Amino acid sequence: MQQNHLLASRVLQSIGNRSAIIQRIIQMLARTPAALIILDIDFFKRINDEHGHPVGDRVIIEMVARIQRNLPPTASIGRIGGEEFTILLPNTWLSDAVSVAGAILASLNASPLNALPEQLVTASLGVSYSAPGSDFETLYYNADAAMYDTKKHGRNPFSSADRPSARPFLILWRALVAARRPLLRLKNTLFHKYL
Repeated sequence: MQQNHLLASRVLQSIGNRSAIIQRIIQMLARTPAALIILDIDFFKRINDEHGHPVGDRVIIEMVARIQRNLPPTASIGRIGGEEFTILLPNTWLSDAVSVAGAILASLNASPLNALPEQLVTASLGVSYSAPGSDFETLYYNADAAMYDTKKHGRNPFSSADRPSARPFLILWRALVAARRPLLRLKNTLFHKYL
């Protein structure tokens, strides 16, 4: 139990809080282009309500660890709200940030988190890009608007600020996820039945 608490502390200490990540973004934009990903855990309130806050806390810790494994070394992650995170990607073009967002989503959809082994925990992402000298508010607003566009169109995939309506991608992504769910259920059934 104490070992889990130490791991949780280490993971959460490795990410910035709201003011720290905002300050880092502002400093970065003063001298370099940057991309920003806003990630919001889908249906997190339902996870807390149905499974309790300790499970919700473990979900956040495991999700942050999984996200970190998919980030380039120069990236910074910060928690800006309960289940909302920003990922700063300095010197990163929008197309590269979209690739990072895709890798994060693929990782989250590959297998359930240990905290909730019976279901996938997904996230909705918004991606934006700003040139050097741009302001934080614009970069953040564009990523946030893209993330809400994703939620409006079904959650789990992502949108980017340069393509507010990513319907073809969303439809393809939903089809891939829907095809994967029965296989995941079968895998879990076989695993629990025969092991």
